[in-house]
Amino acid sequence: MPLALLLLAVAVTWDGRCFALAALLTGLLPLIGSTAWVTRRRIWRICAAGAGVVWLIVSSVLLWRAPAGGEAPPGRIAHVYADDQTRFPRYALGNLLPEVDQLMLGFTIMPAFDPILTTGGASQLRQATARIYAELEEDPDFRALGSVMPEAYAEMLGRGFDRGHCYVYVPSSVDRTRPSPVLVFFHGSGGCFKAYLWILSKVADRTGCIVVAPSCGFGNWRASSSARALESALTAASRRTAIDRSRVHVAGLSNGGLAVSQLAASQGSRFRSLIFLSPVFDDAQIGGSSFAKQCRGRAVLVLTGKSDDRVPLPYVQEDVAAMTEAGADVHLTAVAGADHFLFFTHRELVIATLDSWLRDQPKTP
Repeated sequence: MPLALLLLAVAVTWDGRCFALAALLTGLLPLIGSTAWVTRRRIWRICAAGAGVVWLIVSSVLLWRAPAGGEAPPGRIAHVYADDQTRFPRYALGNLLPEVDQLMLGFTIMPAFDPILTTGGASQLRQATARIYAELEEDPDFRALGSVMPEAYAEMLGRGFDRGHCYVYVPSSVDRTRPSPVLVFFHGSGGCFKAYLWILSKVADRTGCIVVAPSCGFGNWRASSSARALESALTAASRRTAIDRSRVHVAGLSNGGLAVSQLAASQGSRFRSLIFLSPVFDDAQIGGSSFAKQCRGRAVLVLTGKSDDRVPLPYVQEDVAAMTEAGADVHLTAVAGADHFLFFTHRELVIATLDSWLRDQPKTP
């Protein structure tokens, strides 16, 4: 119940507040009901009946309003599953509660458990995140998507979570019969937030790239899951539109940098460029002979915050030096005043940087 009360205080949507109310009533109803049963007093029976009715109404509204996962093709963005049979979990708790309110709750709680994130930093992050979701909720395609956060929670609970899910975004200006370049995005810790796709959709609209974002539960990328996710992503994209497999860029945010590192070492020569955003690197892969063989001459962009206290700049510079020594063509941009969450807090800079980077890459190998 304390979490429900906190959610009621920090939720920014009415659906989130209704979810908090339903959660509160779920905890209170047994207490009120048992009190009514023991005391046999009319006032408690009325309270129990009233609470039950309110719970039923609020829960019914939440189920009725639960996002169904978007519309069928040719919508701009969609959930695509590797087996083409898995269905979006419309009535999972992680979809009933709007994703923005899940993040508001998470960012509020984090300072109590995370010594790096201050209350001031959490407040700034909540504000930036709320603005992003306020924008995307105005877009019917994004509003209908719902959330794949149930996959992250499944991993946290030790349950199966890898269902081969990908978000696929196709700009409305793209001719789907003609092959387009692809940006494959690997998310960081916490899950594949649709806010990532909202920001990357702006890059896609400017460059004509298809954006594919595979999900990996909470974001603990390993070599096997990274390779599997890449193939699922390209297959998912090809179901929605024609893609140019000779023009594939891979990008990783935070923990997603592990995936890009792993893929670079095993098959980097097939990618047009590698992009690391506030990255965590797989140092063993970056420092191995396979990376040097696969990525010699490969274009690499590294974008990070100078004030990142989770992935400090000296750590990033060490891996940049290692990639450069291995023969990669590395371009490092360190953003003044930006911390680990620059993807949200400096999103216009991120969009402009990615736009310029993708446009500058040659159209032929």
